[in-house]
Amino acid sequence: MKTNPLVSIIMPAYNASAYIAEAIESVLDQTWTNWELIIVDDGSTDDTLQIVRQFAAQDNRIQVYHQANQGGCVARNTALKHIIGDYIQYLDADDKLERNKLSLQLNTDLDEDTIVYGSCLRLLANGQCTKASMWSLCQDYVPAVDAQVAIWENHLNSFPYSTYLLPRKLVMAVGNWNESLMRAQDCEYMARVLALAKQLLYVPDAIFYYRQVENSVSGKPLSQQQLQSEALVCDVIADVILSHSKSIYAKRACEIHYTDVLTAWYPQNRFLVKDMVKSMNVRGLNLNFENRGRLFHMLKNIFGWRVAVRIIKLKNIIRL
Repeated sequence: MKTNPLVSIIMPAYNASAYIAEAIESVLDQTWTNWELIIVDDGSTDDTLQIVRQFAAQDNRIQVYHQANQGGCVARNTALKHIIGDYIQYLDADDKLERNKLSLQLNTDLDEDTIVYGSCLRLLANGQCTKASMWSLCQDYVPAVDAQVAIWENHLNSFPYSTYLLPRKLVMAVGNWNESLMRAQDCEYMARVLALAKQLLYVPDAIFYYRQVENSVSGKPLSQQQLQSEALVCDVIADVILSHSKSIYAKRACEIHYTDVLTAWYPQNRFLVKDMVKSMNVRGLNLNFENRGRLFHMLKNIFGWRVAVRIIKLKNIIRL
């Protein structure tokens, strides 16, 4: 690793005036000072562009680009055209970094095939923080793609992508973000990056703060296109996992995730569920309903899994 590597921090921004100053300040406050911050304003209609230009006028490490609204993936790809850093840190405009995050990760024994990641804390509306569900899985992984196996096996989607510090070599090799996706774009992108890495190293105190605001994309009901996008991402990541490992653990992780998704969607999106079952069959996967509880398994054995899912969901609604 270079003595003083440059970190390119990529920040897409759309109508982020409420929090983007705090996000930028978390970059300015980094104890690692050799960084460039590339902000791409994705056609904001609020004061986002004016705010970031004010910061850029005060610090020449900040670059600002403006484009018509095309989505976060396009904005990140725009930023990738301008980076010159040795490492890449992604950061959304409503999140922030612990001031030692970059220093702690860069002081790890790194090479260009190694990814380092840290911990994630959720920022609550009252200003307090809580641990994200990923904490129980945080450890070193060799090869790095084994992390995706552990994630799916434990009923999660991915580690937050801003926890990672990525070597430039891997970012250039993996290519652009998939601009056709409308959902789970970060999961698909990071699965491709992990597949290229030799190892994934965990630095516990390198903390990333994630904020889920009420008007964020992740908080809205999913459209049909978003659901189809998520189904496609599921297929892509399964193929990444299975191309690297034919172990029973890899297969089981894929089966668990597919089953989690299709039971969450059934019966409201039964046509997509039907396609997902076909995708599982093509990959030699079976439904995996482990840890669903005694009642679910009793109903499944009598009526089948579809009826069991309906009854359990109805039971939970009535309970509420």
